[in-house]
Amino acid sequence: MGATTTTMTATVTDGGSPLSVITVSFSTSGATLSAASAVSNASGQATVTLRATTASKSTTTPSVTASYGGQSALRSVTLTGITIAEPTELNTVSGSGTNRVYWTPPSAGYSNGVLVLRRSGGTPQVPSDGTALNVGDSLADGSRVVAKLAAGGGTSVTDSGLTAGATYYYRAFSYFTSGSRYSAAGASVDAPGTGTGADQPRWVYTSSTAGMADPTVDGMGGVLWGGMGGGVVDTTTTDGTRVWTPPLSAKTVTGGAVLTDINGAGWYAIVGTSSGTVAAIDLNTGAVTWESPVLGTTIGSRVTVQYRSASDATFQAQFTGDLVIVGTKNASATNNKVYGLDAATGTVQWPFNNSGATAVDVVTGWPQVVYETNRVIVTTKSNGGTQASLWALSTITGSLVQTWSYGDITMGLGGASNGTLYVGTASGKLYEFDQVALGMAWSGPYNTGTNNGIVGWVWEDWDQRGRLYFSTSDGHVWAVQTSGGNAPPSLVWKTTLAGASAPLVLESNGVLYVGGSDGKIHELRLSDGVDQKQSTVGGGTSAVGSPTWDSTSGWLYAPTANGKIWAVPAPLP
Repeated sequence: MGATTTTMTATVTDGGSPLSVITVSFSTSGATLSAASAVSNASGQATVTLRATTASKSTTTPSVTASYGGQSALRSVTLTGITIAEPTELNTVSGSGTNRVYWTPPSAGYSNGVLVLRRSGGTPQVPSDGTALNVGDSLADGSRVVAKLAAGGGTSVTDSGLTAGATYYYRAFSYFTSGSRYSAAGASVDAPGTGTGADQPRWVYTSSTAGMADPTVDGMGGVLWGGMGGGVVDTTTTDGTRVWTPPLSAKTVTGGAVLTDINGAGWYAIVGTSSGTVAAIDLNTGAVTWESPVLGTTIGSRVTVQYRSASDATFQAQFTGDLVIVGTKNASATNNKVYGLDAATGTVQWPFNNSGATAVDVVTGWPQVVYETNRVIVTTKSNGGTQASLWALSTITGSLVQTWSYGDITMGLGGASNGTLYVGTASGKLYEFDQVALGMAWSGPYNTGTNNGIVGWVWEDWDQRGRLYFSTSDGHVWAVQTSGGNAPPSLVWKTTLAGASAPLVLESNGVLYVGGSDGKIHELRLSDGVDQKQSTVGGGTSAVGSPTWDSTSGWLYAPTANGKIWAVPAPLP
């Protein structure tokens, strides 16, 4: 971080004995002193503070002279210069002629506030040190200052009067008032414009940190996801405005958010974090209701909840409330753990594999509770095929019931209409698992091809029981039909789509939506898999992930790998 100040101490002695209450004079060349003199203490020491006259990013070597009784001493000191702390994240919500800009200021270091620049045609330049800038000022490249807020003075601004449909570029810098210094790089985003046509996005949320988000409708008129640069983001579906300042901003969400009440009250998002904790966020306020102790390196899976009100007397005798179940993603492929947490407080109720005696690879997907037997089915990787990857644990004690080895399982377990689970593997095999009887329901797996991993999840069409939809890593979307017996499913259709995301199935509309690596959202007919409509997202240069859908607005909310969320009309234009 550097230094602009230091203390200078002169020790005055007589015959080796310290002289106290003596006034020592100080002078300097190339810096500023806190005082021209200081009185010595009982140890004979007189101290002043030396600081750079103006803050500098460069090293300086001012000199200081201490004088008393005709004697003087000259010393040079090195001030290493300072580094202005960077804002950690910049976000925009693009609208039609109006953009909302949010930033996360540095939590420590040299910074008196944040300055935001806007430019058309490209990323704004770095401001020149020594030039004080204010809102409305323009820079040589045409950039304009749209916000300058001191630390604690706010973290967002509305930028209006813009051209509808035009892309604007924003860059946020920290500033240090002394010497008018600015951080070196800043945080940058391009904010795509939205127009007024039927094929235009309603809004676009952009993060300065690239990555594919996992949005979900929050059940309260908003869309929620783990921010690419950290925290949990919740926005309105109407215009993308943040509902509250993202909590957990110093951590990233792992495994996605699960929305739930707790013990029958409230509405919460429960998330795992990159710090190995689990947290419950009150969706009415954005406050963190609780955060668990550190459970592992990171959290590997989504959480699942066993609700006390829906459980039997055995569970209700053991627990006074709901139980959150989650697994870890540790650096080692052999010492991962599963935890049961009190849903009201986050305290640990039980661990599985706390001693590490059982070889458990990273926990994946989305565990599923079996209420009939008070068990939870958990999926993991398999350490190269050498360890179990499907696990049944007791939700009462966390003890191991049974394991199976099916190679790496990375998708979430899919619930079937007949009460079983669909299990897809990274090797391209699909199984139906009877979670009560603890055995496979089909005589063998449905095989999609060698090492052709099933992406995300399997979706059953409950309007047409046994019709399953899923995507695979070789770039296909599939529909298969179960037999109703123990025979594996049969193929209904298979559509080629490069980089296909997990599908979003809208049975009532007769279509599914899937993102592709071609930068488009595709609308496929459920009946025959025909790719009947496509919508290019932005410039079509970034892969599109799995969209979510809001039944109230009828819009899709689709993530792209460059850190954006797009509100797109459905059906596609």
